[in-house]
Amino acid sequence: MSGPFAVAIRERVRQARTALEVARQNDDVEGLLIAEGEWEDLVRLARDNGVRIDPDDEASA
Repeated sequence: MSGPFAVAIRERVRQARTALEVARQNDDVEGLLIAEGEWEDLVRLARDNGVRIDPDDEASA
């Protein structure tokens, strides 16, 4: 899938990946829980709507 929806999902995936990395680096348990939840929701949303995301992003969590 392409278009504005797919672009928005991919951007949110990149942001979630960054949030995960930052939380891990800072040993921020609460931040990590929030970032993991957002990550899982976005990966599910992408799959359900046929939005391809970078395989490196998918494997990040």
